[in-house]
Amino acid sequence: MQDGLHLNNTWVAEVDVSLNFQANDLSKPDTIQLTYSNSFTLPDTMLMRDLTQNAEQIDSGGDYPYIPLDAKLVSEGEVVFYGKAELKSFKGGWSVNLYQTKKALFEVLGEKSLRDLDLSRFDHKWTLAGISALAGAAKGVVYPVVDYGAYDADTFADDAIFPAVYVHTLIEQMFVESGYRPAGNWLQDELIKRLAVPFVDDEANNQDDEWVQARTARVTVGPPGADHPPFYVFTSSRRMEMNPIPFIVDASEDGLWYDGAKNNFRPALKAYVADTAMRLHVQASQRFGVTVSYGAMEAALQIQKNGKIVAESYFSVGGFYNPSGTKPDILSIDEYVTCAPGDQITIRFYAQKRTIVADFTGSVPVDPESSFVTFTPDSAIRPGDTWLVSRNLPELTCADLLVTFALMASSTYEVDEMRKTVRLIPLDSVIANTGQAIDWSSKVEESDEPELAVTLEPYGQRNNVRWKEFDFLSEISTAKISSSNRKRDPLKTLFGDGVITTTAGNLPTVSDLFELEFAACQNSDKEVTGYGSLVLIRTRRVTGKGSERTVERSSTTPRLVLIEPSVTVEVLASMITPDNTIQKNPVRLTGCWWGIRPVAVKTPANNFSLAFDRVFSQREQTLIPRYFSGLKRVLRRPRSLAIPVYLSPEDVATLDLMRPIQIKQVRAGSLVFSNSYFYLNKISGYIPGYVCTATLVPYY
Repeated sequence: MQDGLHLNNTWVAEVDVSLNFQANDLSKPDTIQLTYSNSFTLPDTMLMRDLTQNAEQIDSGGDYPYIPLDAKLVSEGEVVFYGKAELKSFKGGWSVNLYQTKKALFEVLGEKSLRDLDLSRFDHKWTLAGISALAGAAKGVVYPVVDYGAYDADTFADDAIFPAVYVHTLIEQMFVESGYRPAGNWLQDELIKRLAVPFVDDEANNQDDEWVQARTARVTVGPPGADHPPFYVFTSSRRMEMNPIPFIVDASEDGLWYDGAKNNFRPALKAYVADTAMRLHVQASQRFGVTVSYGAMEAALQIQKNGKIVAESYFSVGGFYNPSGTKPDILSIDEYVTCAPGDQITIRFYAQKRTIVADFTGSVPVDPESSFVTFTPDSAIRPGDTWLVSRNLPELTCADLLVTFALMASSTYEVDEMRKTVRLIPLDSVIANTGQAIDWSSKVEESDEPELAVTLEPYGQRNNVRWKEFDFLSEISTAKISSSNRKRDPLKTLFGDGVITTTAGNLPTVSDLFELEFAACQNSDKEVTGYGSLVLIRTRRVTGKGSERTVERSSTTPRLVLIEPSVTVEVLASMITPDNTIQKNPVRLTGCWWGIRPVAVKTPANNFSLAFDRVFSQREQTLIPRYFSGLKRVLRRPRSLAIPVYLSPEDVATLDLMRPIQIKQVRAGSLVFSNSYFYLNKISGYIPGYVCTATLVPYY
């Protein structure tokens, strides 16, 4: 392959480009870093003009410079850089930046919500049978034993049993949709195999608010005219009917009457027409007045679907009623109607005598204050509906989830654009690979003076690693704590947080390394018989009993839980039957935990937790000893070394971030290296054939 820069597999020029190779930069522990170049200029050639579709012209209409080009930089036959080229500006030639494909991948995943992933193959019926069928699932979707605030005495409310989605399923799907695949066996880590994202919203939905608003209509009648008078009169000898009520006004300057962007309400038909399958919430009201001397009358407000009555609100009165005629009556209806595409929903009103002998008079005003209806698609998922998995994930991006796992495992990602793979590189694994260290002793430029820094920013003597603070009513108490209202105390460790310390007195007293996008989970104060304590994710708050019982619903901060698919437990689910009685039926759920494992969930293979440091009397391994021993070794004597090195194109092309660097029996400037091992933090200013600077972090 010809030396130089190749864009979209086309050689364009020989260039001197200064590259900066990033590993997991320990000086930026809360971010994922990438390899990039300094800006350089490509000559204005016909080849470049053809390749960029004449993007330098003011009136160009092509894709460039608004999308990156595939880029390869070749030196001495070796591909020393593979990634993307970004066209920045044109001044007699294009100013260009190169950046690692990781940036492109994470930018795409940063714009893609978890809810955008295609997980339709895991959609299922939200029934007790559908829930039990997923018990013990080790991929996709599973229903964990979680108290959402409505659990009591081995019984869950059937509408408060929610699924969780395995993290490895989400990661695999986001890679598939981005054209990548995981490299190595990092998704088989015993902890990540069990890691799952549970439901955390106030209620499940099958559509978003925008979809609902586009199909919502609130309409009323028009002014008196050919289709209706100001009011209708009915008597004991004269039946009155509006079929349908002449609703025709679906817009007003004050916004009181409206029809969504889909224009589902059709004034010409006086009907709402469903454009797709939906459950439609219909709320209608009609005012009228009646005076009864004797006998009885009746009236009804009805919802019709395609001309057939599907719901009714009924009124009847008899005897001596409202002799002054000043008392108004109102019929209101509030019902849900299942619609297929094309179904027409209309509202009907009638008034007539109920007894053979009767004497009454009444009137029905037809005006905006007396006649109106609202049509709102019901996006809530209810027991018996299909649970849409993607739609009910937390409102986070795919990148949020990937970065969270990298941070909690003290790792970074390596993206191989040629093989289209993504590999997780834990700091622990690099240091554990000391026996396979790369010997750079002969690469050191001995005549240049290296720089040894005896601090390692941003680390302090106390280094906090944190879960997100609850931004809602806290789990156990009713006290509100919010990270948005106050700054966190750096010397205070909340539930599940952790601290990594060092005795280096020259470092700042305290440093917050990172805060994850997910909050910790506490245990419920209730138990399942024969199982143990439940994880508590409070989205329900129940008060009162019997007819006074109320349920307050609220969304909560995104969470992670650990699932043990080998352990399932049968519990009861209570449901309200059509005759308004409570019925309890068995349902099977899957064991889970966050910090302390329930007794029934304990196995030799799952002795770990999601707490950074121990909580209460916890015996499970926490995240810091599991994933941060490498960082703790670095912080025994925190320092970094900026050392001049000469790297050949082959050295760069074969660079393996999983292997540490060894320097032995070398004198560089004033420093003598007998036999030292380093973590490769970054390489700055690499140009083939020139000396560059490697930032190395020693570990002990």
